[in-house]
Amino acid sequence: MPTWAEFEQAEPEFARRVQQLFDAGRHKTIATLRADGSPRISGIECEFADGNLRFGSMTDARKGADLKRDPR
Repeated sequence: MPTWAEFEQAEPEFARRVQQLFDAGRHKTIATLRADGSPRISGIECEFADGNLRFGSMTDARKGADLKRDPR
């Protein structure tokens, strides 16, 4: 998976618009898939730092387990 910096380099205008949308609101959500294939929507915190898009999650959060199992 490319870093945010690589994405910015490849598609600068689109990356700028995406970052504007992320920065426009305080609250963000992420959709993941549970083991049975059903969706899970979770609140997250995001930041753009060091050429990456990062988001935080508690250590034992279910969304983290979802992403480890299916990183798409």
